[in-house]
Amino acid sequence: DNKPKFPPSYEVHIAPSTTLGTTSNSAPDYWSVGGFDLKAIVAQAYGVEETRVDFRDAAAAGKRYDVALVMPKAEDHDAMMRRIQDALKEKFNLNIASEDEPMDVYVVTAPYGPGPNLRPAEESMGGFTGSSSGFALPEGLRDTPENMKNAMDKKRVSRGITLDSISVSNGTIEDFCRVLETGLDHKVIDETRLTGRYEFRVVRGNRTRDEFFDMLREQFGLAVTPEQRDVPMLVVRSN
Repeated sequence: DNKPKFPPSYEVHIAPSTTLGTTSNSAPDYWSVGGFDLKAIVAQAYGVEETRVDFRDAAAAGKRYDVALVMPKAEDHDAMMRRIQDALKEKFNLNIASEDEPMDVYVVTAPYGPGPNLRPAEESMGGFTGSSSGFALPEGLRDTPENMKNAMDKKRVSRGITLDSISVSNGTIEDFCRVLETGLDHKVIDETRLTGRYEFRVVRGNRTRDEFFDMLREQFGLAVTPEQRDVPMLVVRSN
């Protein structure tokens, strides 16, 4: 049973986390996360990608917590999330609002339509989009979230990209862009106007970021160019 061991109430329990790794569980009458940093918890509570959260206090954003709410009775998910949001704002004295921010981004377009390897999916229901990223920690370092993040950042600096492959099964180009963004140094904006579902796998191999972009254009018809856009962000400030 993954349900937190708190008596049912409307109190949101928030405490510093001492566990390695992360957990996330929910049901109609409870919601809990463990081991995530505050930025990730805010993203989950507001239903946005973590890359779309601009947490101005980096030190506070990186601290890890366990958060749990066990309700006396089942409640609508959005209503439960509003309780979590209110508790986070009160506990950490935060102001959280959606704002458009101008920034450097990568814009993905399909100027000539889908490329030869961008195959339409046969299924109409469900879908999966995932990625793989390989790296090795220096000898003697534990696989803590902080050490793993530092290793990924070093890979991003050296190659320009951290992803080794992206797999899309009955997924959209928007799904693909969302995953691609996790391995790059800027946000990724989908302007392809491709609305279908696709089945494809992209393997980077030893390619640099720019060589990877060349492959996306030649094999999949997806052109990636640096631009500037106003991007909707969830901005988190300390009061």
